[in-house]
Amino acid sequence: NNWIWMGDDFASPDTVAFKCALNARPMLSAVPAEISSFAKLLRAMGVRESFSGADYVRSLASMADAHGSAPLTPDRLELAIAMVQCVADDAAVTQSLAMFCPDNSGVMCPATELVFNDAPWMPAGAFNSDDFCFVHPKISIDVGDLVGVRSLRRQLLLKNSDLLDMGLQDAEAFGQSESLTGRLRNILELYPDGPGIINEMIQNADDARATEVTILVNRKSYPSSSLLSPQMASWQGPAIYFHNNAVFRPQDFANLTRIGQGSKLDCLGKTGKFGLGFNAVYHFTDLPSFVSGEYLAYFDPHTSFLPGATLQHPGLRIKFTRNNIGTQFPDQMLPYMLMGCDLQSHYQGTLFRFPLRSPDVAKKSEVKKDAYSVKELQDLVESFRRVAPDALLFLKHIRTIKICDLGPDDDAPKLVYQVSVKADPPQENQKFFTIPSFVEGPPSAPISKDTFFQVLRKCPSEKLPHSEMTVVIEESDSQGLTSSTTWAVSSAIGSGRAKDIAVHAKTAHLRLVPWAGVAAMLARESQTGKDHVGEVKGRAFCFL
Repeated sequence: NNWIWMGDDFASPDTVAFKCALNARPMLSAVPAEISSFAKLLRAMGVRESFSGADYVRSLASMADAHGSAPLTPDRLELAIAMVQCVADDAAVTQSLAMFCPDNSGVMCPATELVFNDAPWMPAGAFNSDDFCFVHPKISIDVGDLVGVRSLRRQLLLKNSDLLDMGLQDAEAFGQSESLTGRLRNILELYPDGPGIINEMIQNADDARATEVTILVNRKSYPSSSLLSPQMASWQGPAIYFHNNAVFRPQDFANLTRIGQGSKLDCLGKTGKFGLGFNAVYHFTDLPSFVSGEYLAYFDPHTSFLPGATLQHPGLRIKFTRNNIGTQFPDQMLPYMLMGCDLQSHYQGTLFRFPLRSPDVAKKSEVKKDAYSVKELQDLVESFRRVAPDALLFLKHIRTIKICDLGPDDDAPKLVYQVSVKADPPQENQKFFTIPSFVEGPPSAPISKDTFFQVLRKCPSEKLPHSEMTVVIEESDSQGLTSSTTWAVSSAIGSGRAKDIAVHAKTAHLRLVPWAGVAAMLARESQTGKDHVGEVKGRAFCFL
C-alpha cells in the first residue's frame, strides 16, 4: 500500500489532495508544502488536485459513525458545520448519498431526521418540541433545505393536512391536477371577465343548496411574517370573498379539483357544478382558497407558493380542527377570520377567498398577465349589483344576496346592499321546490343523472312538474333606501319535443334537462310610492 508522510503521521493517498478547502485531518488533508515539489510522484501515487463533494459527505458519515450518539468536540463540530456548508450547493451528491448533519446538541444525525426552525414567531406551546429534532443553529435555513433537512412549517402542516401525494406522510395534497396553467389560460378565454364570474359563484352556492350568499370586497392587506411559506406573502393583500351557508360534501371537494371534466353532470340539479365555471375566478387570482366544514383548502396551479405543491397535486387541504394551526401560522390565517369563521371549530358554511393578482405577480403569471385592482373589483361588483334581482328569479335555493365592504381601517365588514326574494303570499313558499325536488331528489339522497332520466323517460307528460307563483324581490342599500318588484314566475319541466330530445337514444348522451322558466314584472314600488308598469318586462331562463 502507498502511504504519504504528512509531517506527523501517514495518510492514504485517497485522503490527500493538492488543494483542500477545509482542514479536515485526519479524514481529508492537503499536501504539505515540504513535499509539494514531488507533485509528479504524488499524482502517480493517487493524490488528486482537490476533493469532491462526495468526499466531504463521506467524511461527515465517518464522523457520525465514529461518535455515535455522543456530541462532537467543539473543533469537530465547527468542521462538520463547515463541511455541510461546503457541499450544500452540490445537489447531485447531497441527494444521492446519505447526508449527516449535527443537531442542536452537536450529535451527528441523518439530515432527513432533522428539522430547521423556519417559524421563529411561534410561541412556546404552539407545538410539542419533543416531536422534532432540530438541526444545529449555525446551519442556516437555506443550507439545511439544500442538504435535506426538513422544514418545521411543512412538518406542522403534515400533522394538520390530508395528503394525496405530496411526499409527506399522512397528509393530502389537494388540487386541480388535470392541466394547470395552460388549460386555465384557455378556459379564461371561454369565460370573459365580468359579472358572469359572480354569477358562477352564486350558482355554485345554489347547487350546494345554500339559501344565502354574501359577496365581500376586502380592501385590507394583512401581515406576512408567519405564513405557510415566504412565497405566500404575495397573496396577503385585497381580495374578494364569497360566503354561503352550505357546507362542502366530500364529492364537492373532488369535483372542485377537476378542470371541466363534466362533474356537474353527476347531479342534474347542478347548473354549473364546479366544472369549467369555477375556474373563471382565475381572472382575479392565481391562488384561490376556501374554508368549509373542518377544512381550509388552497389551489396553486403554478406550484410556486404552497409548500409541497406538485404538478400532480397543486394544492393543499388542511384540517384546521385537528390542531392549533391558527396559532402556528397566525398571519396566514388572519384573512379568514371573517363571517363567523375562527379556524378552530367546525365552520357551518363555505367561505371562498380570492386574493387579487398584483402587478408583480402578474408579470410572472402563466395564467393571466393582467393584474386586478381594487377599483376593477369594485366596478365588477357594482355591475353585478345591477342584475342581482334578476338572478334571484330562477335560483333554486338562494333567497338572499348581500354585498359587503371591508376598508383598510375597518374592524368588521359593512353591509352596502341586500336583495332577497320571497313568495307572495308566504304560504306558497313550497312552490320554490316543486321542480328542484323532482330534478335533484331530497337533500339527504340526491339522485344521479341516470336515475333522473329513467324517471323522466317513464313520467307521462301531464305529470311532469310545473310551478306558477308570485314573488316579491326586495332591495336595500347602506343608506336604508328600499325598493321592491313583484313578478309572476312560471317554471316547468318541458314535455313533447323537449322531453323527446332529452331521452331519445341519439341525444341522451348530451344529458339535456328540459327545465325552463319565464318571469314577468307586475309591479314596482319604492319609497316614493308605486311605479306604473307599462309594457310588461319579462325574463327567460333555461337550465339545460
